[in-house]
Amino acid sequence: MHRRYRLEGLAAVGGIACIHVGHTRRDNRRVALKVFHPPEGRERIFLDYMVHEANALKAAASPAVVGLIDHGLWLGYPTLVLEWLEGRSLGDLVAHGPLPMDRVDRLMWQVVSAVETLHANGVVHADLKPGNIMLCPRETGERVRLIDLGAAHVNGVGAAARDEVFGTPGYVAPEVVGGAAVSPSTDVYALGVLLFEMLTGQPPFIGNDLHSVLQQQTRGRLPRAGKLRPARGDVSDALEAVVATALAPSPAQRFRDVRALRIAFEDAILVTARNHTFEVNSAPIDTVDEPTLRCRRPMLARTAN
Repeated sequence: MHRRYRLEGLAAVGGIACIHVGHTRRDNRRVALKVFHPPEGRERIFLDYMVHEANALKAAASPAVVGLIDHGLWLGYPTLVLEWLEGRSLGDLVAHGPLPMDRVDRLMWQVVSAVETLHANGVVHADLKPGNIMLCPRETGERVRLIDLGAAHVNGVGAAARDEVFGTPGYVAPEVVGGAAVSPSTDVYALGVLLFEMLTGQPPFIGNDLHSVLQQQTRGRLPRAGKLRPARGDVSDALEAVVATALAPSPAQRFRDVRALRIAFEDAILVTARNHTFEVNSAPIDTVDEPTLRCRRPMLARTAN
């Protein structure tokens, strides 16, 4: 593989892999190389992680997901070669505070539509968060691209062992932390967190450790997004209801699927727009960040009690 690509430099350091800027030797096209760095004795496991993510990217292939170009061993390290995406992450954007409602509308609609496409292909992302959503410039505005499918489940199969869980505190659904299987409802929950964060500039539950976040998710009261959106007053009760339903502690209380979430969001945005003037999105979608948590499930299950 190293004969087909050359490295330019390090772009980002993640939890179990580093992202390098590279170029193809044949036509000098810029690419991203995700290089896994396994601890001694775990080489086979990390190779399996790489193969799993490659298979997830193949299954999820669409214009809304970063493209897989190649995968294999780079100087002995498991490596994914991905298309290079220009732009910035949603995490970079919300770090500056709440987004204007018209931008919330455009971006949330694209993200939900992208996840709906994933689910139609049998893929649950399972690690949706602002850092895993790229906003790529185009003539008509920003185009959402999903990245990092390392935690994804393809037709119910994930990369983690049965006693492990992948996810990011505050974004991973509480039932998964407690030991339940990943399901499409896992992504519904994360989409609720993303919507809340776009509206307020912060996630709904913030804590110094996993235990405190999990306690808030399962036993705490969900803050009203409108109260955390300074001097705007443009979050309708209908939009608050969408957030609350997506973030219900129990999967049975959430939207039954991402399509139902999308429809409810579209209806709530229309209600919001009637009271606050902004242009409702109507354009169709053409179909590095904080590290993902990886730890033993039994420990997490105990913290939920």
